[in-house]
Amino acid sequence: MQVLTENLVDLEMRGVLRRIDDVLKDSGGDVRIGSLSTSRSTLQKYIMSGETSVIQRMILDACFRAEALGPGSADLVFEVSTALLKNHSAKAMVDNGHKVFVSKKIRESLDREVIVSSRRPDIVSLSSTLEKLPCISQRIAVEAIKLGNPFSTYKVSRGNRSETSSRKIDGYNFHVTSPVSAVTGKSSAWDRYRCDVVVIDGIVESVSELHHLLEMYSASGRPLCIVCREVKPEILTTIRHNNLRGTLDVTVCTFGYDEIRANLLVDAAVCVNGDVVSSMQGDLISTAHSKVVTVDRVAISDSLLTVYNSGSSVRVAEHRARLEKKISDSDQATGEMIEKRLPSLISDSISITVGISDMSSDPSTIENLDRFFRTLRSLLSHGYLVKEDIDDIIENNEIFRGIDLCKFPSVIPTASFLSFLRYTQQLLVDLILIGAIVKS
Repeated sequence: MQVLTENLVDLEMRGVLRRIDDVLKDSGGDVRIGSLSTSRSTLQKYIMSGETSVIQRMILDACFRAEALGPGSADLVFEVSTALLKNHSAKAMVDNGHKVFVSKKIRESLDREVIVSSRRPDIVSLSSTLEKLPCISQRIAVEAIKLGNPFSTYKVSRGNRSETSSRKIDGYNFHVTSPVSAVTGKSSAWDRYRCDVVVIDGIVESVSELHHLLEMYSASGRPLCIVCREVKPEILTTIRHNNLRGTLDVTVCTFGYDEIRANLLVDAAVCVNGDVVSSMQGDLISTAHSKVVTVDRVAISDSLLTVYNSGSSVRVAEHRARLEKKISDSDQATGEMIEKRLPSLISDSISITVGISDMSSDPSTIENLDRFFRTLRSLLSHGYLVKEDIDDIIENNEIFRGIDLCKFPSVIPTASFLSFLRYTQQLLVDLILIGAIVKS
């Protein structure tokens, strides 16, 4: 029974590899996704190929996890891992000892420290990333970047009009833990114009600390956004109850604690053109109403807080300049931490609506643009590697011997390459050992 079970696993593995071979042989064509969109991704072709198996789910899980950490890494994980499987599968399928030997080597590789010298973004890397785009996507990307800058937030969607359009939407964006539905009782989004904001550097632990503030807004009916580190659940319950009664229009979003977020509340206070309510300055949360400021607009959706405030642009520019100087004066680790704060201090996002005409000419336009802007953000945040860097790392790792180095792009964000490295090796361990586990 054990032998039969393992034979079935081996047969399934061979079947999966044959199906992948068919997909890769047809890699020059597009796969249709929906009625108007297509994709050139080999991984998308495999997803749409009709393959259904436990092994397929393992492959896709590794690809999706890799893509979440580094844009563009999913296709690399898919193509390289399956090529490596073919190198080992013929002997591994019938020789359990070979499986254990190979998996041991891969585990040793996973445990080994990989030193990667990430290159800082420059005009060469940006141009190379842009030049990979097809003509239509390249034109749209260039027009969009002219409206903003490389650090802008880009949102791509399909439109109903003939022509493609791009527009700039001002606003400072912060990633937060936002219990919006917990305080509204209705929606996971909150959007108010002429909104009051108070920024509290601390944990709000009791309703009594906010009593005066909530009484004031119960009387005025004005919208209020409370930004703080954390807030106790009973406070959210109280605010939700009053919001549902219509006596308050208040929301809360929290920043939490970690190394990067340590100074984000200061950045948020600068963007709203106010001051932080902080015990370090002798403030009490119960007197937070004295530091309330009014901004043009506050929008919270999912885990994103966006502040629109034309009156703070000069102060934000000065604050950003101080941080940039601090980066140049700091050691590399400190500089990188500060650098991660800078995107929140640029008050713009670009909305790109791809028209019917461009989608008809190239149905993969939305996919191309989405990947380009995600790659651009990763490249700017974490730097990049070039072909010679990648070749050195791959050639010095015996697990990857025999892999066609042409599979790797000439420029790749460092985060994407490290994500590929991690999930490819882990996937190989899981797949090569699957028969050995069944047999044992």
